[in-house]
Amino acid sequence: MLLMRRFVGTSVAVACTIVCAFAQVDLKLVSVKPVGPDGTSAPVLGGASYGLRVKWTVPKTTKPYRVKFVVADRVGYASMNGAAGTFDQFLLFGMPLDGAIPYSATLDVDGVVSDPDRTNNVATGTFTPTPPAAAIQYFAAKTLAAKQDFSVVITKRGGLTSLATFFGAPSTGTSQSVLALAGPNNSAAVTTSPFSQPAYATILKPVPIGLAVWAQSESYKVTASSVMINAGKLTDTWAALGSLNSSISIYIAPEAWIPSTNASVVAYAKANLPANYQTSMLPIQAARALYQAVVRDLSYTLVWSGTALDALTTKKGNCGAFSSLYVACLRSIGIPSRPVCGYLVGTDQFHCWTEMYLPSAGWIPQDPTFANAICENGSFAYYFGVVPEMNLRASVSRAATNSASGYVINSILQQPCYFYTYSGVAPVISYTSHATLTVR
Repeated sequence: MLLMRRFVGTSVAVACTIVCAFAQVDLKLVSVKPVGPDGTSAPVLGGASYGLRVKWTVPKTTKPYRVKFVVADRVGYASMNGAAGTFDQFLLFGMPLDGAIPYSATLDVDGVVSDPDRTNNVATGTFTPTPPAAAIQYFAAKTLAAKQDFSVVITKRGGLTSLATFFGAPSTGTSQSVLALAGPNNSAAVTTSPFSQPAYATILKPVPIGLAVWAQSESYKVTASSVMINAGKLTDTWAALGSLNSSISIYIAPEAWIPSTNASVVAYAKANLPANYQTSMLPIQAARALYQAVVRDLSYTLVWSGTALDALTTKKGNCGAFSSLYVACLRSIGIPSRPVCGYLVGTDQFHCWTEMYLPSAGWIPQDPTFANAICENGSFAYYFGVVPEMNLRASVSRAATNSASGYVINSILQQPCYFYTYSGVAPVISYTSHATLTVR
């Protein structure tokens, strides 16, 4: 009986040791500090990478647990083995985001540790990355080289009487400066209307007998810069937007692809703003609200969805659809804006983004498609005037309507386009198009 008692008592003691080894361990946060990419300095707008440095103590060995790091809507975890000691962990998040940014850190996020005081396991706050001194700043310029190849393939000549091609051309402005430009052979430099965009036109009339493939190419070199804004300095008023010169105010007018006066577009824009937005918000604030609405309400698809109205109706589209709808919304409330199209570094990496105009900063780049790629619900305005990758793209079109040499092109000139005329039997014509953009 005595042995039995000792056995029972020993068994209880062993069980207690096993259970109590991981009991009542007070994990305690010491500090949570937003930092820059080096892990120590304060966050600065620019490279758009922000980190969270977390320090905490564990008084004795416990079960393995996880620490949760959150900055805006970005989430990361550190898996810990349960050792005792003082710990210092740093997680870095890439996020092209300005303004007040929320953050939090949570020890033992899964609740596996028997912690008597969980109030010291969580810390929350906000930080604002230091913005540039100016309203807008371009930085980190890179030299890019581009080539656009375009071939018109005549499978059946029929009664073909003329052929014409148009290439969009890069221009100097905002984040881009043209260093060199060579248009297609035998082309003429033209300026399209109504937005005064540069382009190259080549017209064959008559079309040479025996022509089966009409191959053309354009090459150029530009410097492209990253961009960031200081939203606190973008205090332009609605009244200021009412007194712009015609070269800017034309970007408030509707276009075929951007029907900014359409009743559905107007209603959508107003539904995403307060009724008194012109007295309660600055233009930059209204633009941010509409930007987040478009990012939230559209789903990305590679299939071209047509006009801004088509995007609004189907709630999906490619980068052109995101850009067209956002531009249409801005124009509907009197903010000059335009689609910008070109290429990202690589081969056939065609892309469209947007620019809005404020007198204090000029044209401000934004990318609603990139924003949707990392924050589908639009809760944070990523790439709203903060575009670190702007130095890895080149633009060849800043308008959705181009007319020149008697031709009306109701489209962007991101890729070249062609026209033909014929008499009698219709010809059979197709095309191929490729673009490359490299860093020099």
